[in-house]
Amino acid sequence: MTWWFRHVFEGVNYRPSHGGIEMLGLMHVRLPTTRPWIGVTVIGMTLLSLSPGSAHAQLVPETAPHITPAQLDALRTSLENAARAELTAKDLPSVALAIVTRDGIVLEFFLGFEDEARTRPVTEATVFRMGSISKMLTGVTAMIAQEEGLLELDAAVVAYVPELRKMPGGERITLRQLLSHRAGLVREPPVGYYTDPTEPTLRSTVASVAETELVHEPGARIKYSNAGFAIVGQALEAVYEEPFSDVVRSRLLDRLGMTASWTSRLEIPRDRLAYAQMWVPNGERYSPPLFDFGMGPAGFLYATVPDLAKFVAMLLSEGMTADGPIVQPAALHDMWSPQTPDHADHWNEPCFGDCTRGSMEVGLAADLNRPFEGFTRVRHGGGVFGYASELEFLPEAGVGVIVVTTLDSHGRVSRHLAAAALRGFVAAMRGEPLPQIALVSDVIADVGENVAAARADATGSEAPARGVYGNERYGVEIIDETEDELVILIEGVDLVRLTRTGSESFLFPRFSLHSDEPLILVRGGNGGTDRLRIGTGRGMLLERVGE
Repeated sequence: MTWWFRHVFEGVNYRPSHGGIEMLGLMHVRLPTTRPWIGVTVIGMTLLSLSPGSAHAQLVPETAPHITPAQLDALRTSLENAARAELTAKDLPSVALAIVTRDGIVLEFFLGFEDEARTRPVTEATVFRMGSISKMLTGVTAMIAQEEGLLELDAAVVAYVPELRKMPGGERITLRQLLSHRAGLVREPPVGYYTDPTEPTLRSTVASVAETELVHEPGARIKYSNAGFAIVGQALEAVYEEPFSDVVRSRLLDRLGMTASWTSRLEIPRDRLAYAQMWVPNGERYSPPLFDFGMGPAGFLYATVPDLAKFVAMLLSEGMTADGPIVQPAALHDMWSPQTPDHADHWNEPCFGDCTRGSMEVGLAADLNRPFEGFTRVRHGGGVFGYASELEFLPEAGVGVIVVTTLDSHGRVSRHLAAAALRGFVAAMRGEPLPQIALVSDVIADVGENVAAARADATGSEAPARGVYGNERYGVEIIDETEDELVILIEGVDLVRLTRTGSESFLFPRFSLHSDEPLILVRGGNGGTDRLRIGTGRGMLLERVGE
């Protein structure tokens, strides 16, 4: 029994019963089931046995000194009210939240609808795209491969992915650097990125990365890279001699009983996929596309919230499950340790609002926030075509949270609710009042205001590059081009001012989606711009949309 479990349940009479837990005493508890929440009162020396078949049948006894059923019920009310306020204020299609301990889900709710017509409420069976949360699963799978003697995190990755020998400096990149976003790679691969609907193979995606150039020397600084996780997936394919989807299925998903998790859109029950929305700064909304990325290991996961909770419970249990260990504690502790020697380098991603990027350090397939309510917070978010997900947990406290919203670039809502859930749970453990939860600002309004101001300041006819590239709704819009800079809106939410470095070349600033990468304008015969290229070497080529 872990120290946290002993600490919370100190002085409580409990014993195993038929694979569940029997609690003695006076309690009022809500049992999460597949039905609506049911209140149950147990008086006197009544025994209440929990069926091991229910993934959500978890009890917190009233006699526990740090968290009681009343506290848990109050926390649920507080969080649900906050989530409903966000859903109403921002017209979110849906919000789902679950708090997880080492034994599974202890609190969950689902708000909104899973279909565009708003006739089917979101439930435990609703499937969400989890986006870059997938990186945590890819990271754990890599740690399993290392424990099996198939991978060495500190070995040069060309030992497993020889294609990278084509990249100048590629022979110096290690798997550890890839997992901690310190390999110096471009953010997106030239093939298989977010706006590439051709669904190329992982191998062709990685081959395209080999045709880029390093942005930074490996190990020099943190630079987020989806391309890097594609390479990790290719390494796993090489050592297991299986497709990445089969590797992650057999080594992780199946062993955790994650039967409601999938690696491809072709596998998911489409009638259970949550409806999501994307938007442009004028407030217009539309249905997102649905295709799989060539860089699958960076964002493959489709899952229900209860299924993803099984993964979180395993992490909180330091790799243990009822059927034995998935991965050893030492490997997980490595993932949750800062990977920068001087702890000075931090994430270079934009915040889009109220977040704590500046105080975050990088682990392996996760970022770290220390201290957070006296603990280390391990987290990863995901943002993909309408879905904004967040997975956070406190390893020392034994509690984690999953939040998903279904309006594009609303990660600030998911992060805000996730942090509020953890703060509330810790407050309950300590017998403190629950903190108040305020609304976060509206990212659509914030971005719209900034974009409107940038357009008002634009030079008009003096900027022939102005226009949209890649996709009319999800690509790059050049708002202005001046003698010194290029003003763009990228991925519909990141307003960036790039510094001119040449007649056709510009440089992304450090804190932007493509930090420190070049953007090259490809001029046409009439003097206008036909295409633009983002990244080094081959780069990511985007065609101009319309006139």
